[in-house]
This record gives sequence, C-alpha cells and structure tokens, in this order.
Amino acid sequence: MRYGNQIQAALALSSMLAIQTATAASLDCGDPFVNPTGPWDYRTINKQDKWVVERRHYTEGIRALKEGSTGKLAGDVAYTLRVFPNHVNALMTMAEWSIKTQKNPPDGTIYTVECWFERGIRFRPDDAWVKTAYGVYLIKRGEYQKAVQQLETSAAQNDNNASTYYNLGLAYLGTKNNEKALQSAWRAYALGFPLPGLRTRLTKAGAWREPTAPTTAAALQLQ
Repeated sequence: MRYGNQIQAALALSSMLAIQTATAASLDCGDPFVNPTGPWDYRTINKQDKWVVERRHYTEGIRALKEGSTGKLAGDVAYTLRVFPNHVNALMTMAEWSIKTQKNPPDGTIYTVECWFERGIRFRPDDAWVKTAYGVYLIKRGEYQKAVQQLETSAAQNDNNASTYYNLGLAYLGTKNNEKALQSAWRAYALGFPLPGLRTRLTKAGAWREPTAPTTAAALQLQ
C-alpha cells in the first residue's frame, strides 16, 4: 500500500507539473521567431511557399471550420501560424474555432488564441491587420476596452482602413463611449465601409447624427 500511495503521489505530481508547464507556455506564448520552417512574413512571401504550407495545413475544410487535414483542426492552423505568424486569416480561423468549440486553447495547441495574436504582433509589429483582427476577436469576447487598445493602435498605423474604424466604433460602443463611436463610424463610412450595422446601433442608442462638412474635416482629418 505504501508503494501504491507513492505511485499515486508521483502521478499526481507529474500531472500537476504538466499542467503548470502548459500554463507557463500559454502565458509566455513561446518564441514566434524559432521554427524549423520559416517563420515568414505572410504579406511578402511568394505564392509557391504559401501553397506548400496551405495545401495541407490550411485547406478549404479548415477554413470552413469543418475538419482538420493532418490531425486536429487547431493543430493544422497552429502549424500554419508557426510558419506565418502574421497570417491574418489563419489567426481568425483559430479565433473562430475557439469560440465555436468553447475551448481556449483549442484542442491541438497549447497556446491560447490571445497568444497566437500576440505572437503575430511580436513577429511583425508593423502589420496593422493583425491588430485589427485581434480587436475583432476581443469584441466577440465582449472585451471591449482591450479591443479599443488594439484597434486604436491599428488605426494609428494605417489610417485608411475602413474595417478598422468600423470595428473601433463597435468597440467604443461596448465601452459606452458613443461620441468616439460616432467619429469612428464617420471615418469608416467616409472610407467606403458598406455595412450599416454601426450606424444602426448608433441610431438605436440615440447617438447617430449626420456629419456636417466642418465636423467631417475635423473628426476625420480629411482634406
């Protein structure tokens, strides 16, 4: 019995250490710059190298959130993100799969969705689209203030992205800052964003008004 208890204690300790190791890895998110293949900037890599990875690890079935290709779906997406840490569509797939399965990290990866986004940001800090995608994910999670931070940074890096301003408006609405949400909406629509959802929500909140020419120039910094 004494040895049985020792074995059980050892197994319990081993399990606890495994959990702690996985948690630590999730917290520090690993090193996005160390990988046997790549890592490469998805914006600049040639189509052939993209295809070599995506034909097996980012297939149509994976993009549609139906099935993995070489194993678990998140495992294939994780492979893609190790090679291309700033692959925005793969980041969104990882986020959507986590939300759909209600698991974070999803089965097949030790990293949380937040870690995958942070790895992409560390890999290419100048890629504003990664921050926009992260903001969209945080909005879906109801973490509006964190979303504002990511989307404001993205807008500062790329002032002509209608999608960024649209989602920034949604994030501001989530924080009850209707005036900033309105200004973001003006910017998004001035840049040609097609969906009326933000305008509709501002109207329901009693916060929508059409911009005057001076207001538009001041708020949007348009010439």
